[in-house]
Amino acid sequence: MLIGSPLGFWAAAGYSIADSIRLNGTSDYLSMTQAAGNTSTWTISALIKRSKLTSSSQVLFHCSVAGADNFVVRYATNGAAGDTIEIYSQFDNEFQWLSVPVFRDVSAWGHFVLAMDVTQGTAANRIKVYWNGSQLTGAAGSIFSGPYPGSTTAMKVNASGSVVRIGKNNGSNYFDGYLSDFYLIDGQALTPSSFGKTDSNGVWVPIKYAGTYGTNGCKLEFKNSGALGTDTSGNGNTWTVNGSPVQTTDTPTANYATLNAIRPSTSALTVGNTTAAGTASGTIPASQSDKWYWEVKANAVGVTAGLENTSGTTYTQSVSNGTTTGFRYTHSTTTLEYTTNGSSWSTVSSAVSGVAFPYVTGASSTINFGATAFAYTPSTGFKALCTANLPSVAVTASGTFTGNANADGPFDWVNGNLTALTINGNAVTWGTHADKTAGGFKLRSSSASYNTSGSNTWTATSDKRFVENNSVHTPNTAQGNP
Repeated sequence: MLIGSPLGFWAAAGYSIADSIRLNGTSDYLSMTQAAGNTSTWTISALIKRSKLTSSSQVLFHCSVAGADNFVVRYATNGAAGDTIEIYSQFDNEFQWLSVPVFRDVSAWGHFVLAMDVTQGTAANRIKVYWNGSQLTGAAGSIFSGPYPGSTTAMKVNASGSVVRIGKNNGSNYFDGYLSDFYLIDGQALTPSSFGKTDSNGVWVPIKYAGTYGTNGCKLEFKNSGALGTDTSGNGNTWTVNGSPVQTTDTPTANYATLNAIRPSTSALTVGNTTAAGTASGTIPASQSDKWYWEVKANAVGVTAGLENTSGTTYTQSVSNGTTTGFRYTHSTTTLEYTTNGSSWSTVSSAVSGVAFPYVTGASSTINFGATAFAYTPSTGFKALCTANLPSVAVTASGTFTGNANADGPFDWVNGNLTALTINGNAVTWGTHADKTAGGFKLRSSSASYNTSGSNTWTATSDKRFVENNSVHTPNTAQGNP
């Protein structure tokens, strides 16, 4: 167990997910050749944490026969908004389904379910897509023949000899992010209630699947670091591991900080938002309470790291090329300290103010918040930045932020997500003017109505906290927009 790991807590609190797989977006994926199963009726369920948002599509699940034709589930770039979930098939009667909501929240985990049953008489009942337990609306229109599969369409998923992949298609559209508790259910079109539920805090949480799997069915828990494609359903449908995916303890029941891909910056984020070439800050602030520890390794000359608060003030220390610098922050004394390669501690600042996030800038660096093993043992009492270690803090319902009059606007931390939001007296349309996230909101408008250069005032209706309930520490889920 990692230092600061919350796994023991979650084992006592209920269903816990110990492990996830991190796919790097360039070479990592899983694959399997299927036996003859039910090609008409099946279900995919996966817990997902996105990383880098790019202009290219990112494939979650793919099926092909003899290297040709496709069935694909992916984050797409179609439409003006981008980052929709797209499902399409080029087998038999072509179809495409696009979600109305867009998905740009990289701070938390979400639950995706696709239930396919082409035997249904009504087109709208043949394909159902869910996010965090709620069915998603499909966009009108299609670049193919229709938004739903025909009643005789063969998806080729579960067909003898079909090659299915997790994390890429036949080309180079790799998924960049984290996956946990991946299920393929052969022969049943299930609802999300088979895999999750709404808990007493009103948050959608995973539960243990208790049903059957069918011929090609599997459960991937990513428990074995040396064989991450191992099927734990009992079916023995183990997947081939391609590339070098990494096992982590960043999971839906213990959500760790990463670098924030929606923060305005010049940074190129890679490796599940743990490596930066430029400026980046974390998805979780270190200034809420308690004592926190994280590590920064410099991969080149010219790295600086530490904390940054929401006003842009930084508290930093240079990190020498090839060294690992540990940072510890004590909230009660507002003190940030550092150690290089496990040496004695030195003070960066004893006057850190405001909401402060872990921060890196300059050349390439890798930051570790504890989802993989630390290089050095943290000081006694210092914890990893993870939802199971965080306090449950009330959501802020009003405030101000400094705008930049740019479509890539600022990110504002509010300790949770919001429902209705008004900025400068103007109602926000989620996904257009701003995106809600599990911990705050991100401006996506250059309009002076929402993101004028200088001070902007906002009010909102608050919803779930980033961490619900001090005794259970339920992590909030990744938010779709609208």
